[in-house]
Amino acid sequence: MSGKSGGFKGAIPVLVTVAIASFMVQLDVSIVNIALPTITEEMSSTTSETSRIVLYYMLAIVSSLLLFGRIGDHIGKKPVFIWGYVVFSLSSVLCGLSGSLGMLTAMRMLQGLGGAMLFATLSAIIIQNIPKHFQGRAFGLLAIFASIGLAAGAPIGGLIVSTIGWRWIFYLNVIPGTLGVLLSLRNLKNDPATYSGRKDGLDIPGVLLSSTALFAFVIAMNSGSVKGWTSPLIILLLTASVCSMTLFIIREKRTPRPLLELDMFRTRQLTSGLLTRVATTAIMNGSLILFPFFLEKVMEMSTMHTGLLIGIFPLILLLVGPLSGILADKLGAGRISLIGSVIMLGAVVLFAVFRFTESMALVIGGFTVFGLGVGLFFPANMKLVMGYATRGREGILSAVNSLSSFLGAVLGVALLESIFSLGFPSVHDYTTLPAQSVSSGFGHAMFASIALALISVVYSLWVIGKAAPPPSGKGTEVQEVI
Repeated sequence: MSGKSGGFKGAIPVLVTVAIASFMVQLDVSIVNIALPTITEEMSSTTSETSRIVLYYMLAIVSSLLLFGRIGDHIGKKPVFIWGYVVFSLSSVLCGLSGSLGMLTAMRMLQGLGGAMLFATLSAIIIQNIPKHFQGRAFGLLAIFASIGLAAGAPIGGLIVSTIGWRWIFYLNVIPGTLGVLLSLRNLKNDPATYSGRKDGLDIPGVLLSSTALFAFVIAMNSGSVKGWTSPLIILLLTASVCSMTLFIIREKRTPRPLLELDMFRTRQLTSGLLTRVATTAIMNGSLILFPFFLEKVMEMSTMHTGLLIGIFPLILLLVGPLSGILADKLGAGRISLIGSVIMLGAVVLFAVFRFTESMALVIGGFTVFGLGVGLFFPANMKLVMGYATRGREGILSAVNSLSSFLGAVLGVALLESIFSLGFPSVHDYTTLPAQSVSSGFGHAMFASIALALISVVYSLWVIGKAAPPPSGKGTEVQEVI
């Protein structure tokens, strides 16, 4: 069932199949955070040790996305996607059954591998199973499910932990995981025989080099603000990341069967779309980390009121996401992603003004504009990037697309949190800081967000123009995305 007939309604079964994966993986990113204090107490561990179950989950996803994207191009996206559901569900059960922190951490890494299988093939499955004139709407609805997963993690996790115990936040994944497998078998078509089942081998050295580079980079970004960016460990990790990535690029240029064909990045629209996604994701994730500090410490709001205010952002995103998809299908993904980038620039300018006023109207307006910009940008950007997927490269481009989001999130949190804490580098309990220091740090971080937003606008402008042809010799025509 590929959605070729029956209008957009015919694409709904495929969309639901994919949306469950997006919801489930994103839910697991946020739902575990609420259970960390309980797990720490039960496992008799430190907060630092327990936080590894979050870090290693992310590490497993980021370091294996390219591998599973390429495997999807070799054997087909459908089997990789289905096995992603299976691995994610089984590892979730094992997480719940874990009797030690070591086993829980290991199972979380396995769970991350399952999540990588899903996210590496998710976008490719949409473009293979849903007609291109409906793909914008599909990506818009997909963004909604991902946002619901992130937003629902804290309340669902809090309810489960306080009633039936933290282990059930993992057992919960079995239901959507099993449903996802059944729906995938029924609704997803197999890859075209012209490139499914290729037997030209995997670039194992490329896999090892890229995984090492990404692994070291994420650990450095996660630990830099605590260890100090000039500490020997962080310098060593960043050096290892740069060296591994340099060797990876050299390897990919020379090997006849690369993990990642670098010539795809010669298309300026594709490269600009990915860089814009990194910058925008960095703004979103980094800012959301800092808002509670400012609202509670400077504006003296309660935790409940802070949550309600920040909740405006995902609410607007939910409303705007489908509209972005429709507009991207009708007017061009490049134009809509540019509009979203400009609106986000306006939002972060409003955020920078927060420190000079305590106007509730300004705060509400800022979050509303932010949600509007993000809601317009992401569905259009996904359609834009995946519009340059040529035959046999859908899986690897889908993986690169997802990787840009995860790296943007890691980079944004590290960058904005570090800038925020420049004035008080040795302080780890922000509740003891004076409101003036928090306000100053927040303002500096928002000026950095403005710089990122300007980068996003510039790259979005670069997308506007004549659509570039696909890389030579790789098959299909590029879709009209501008």
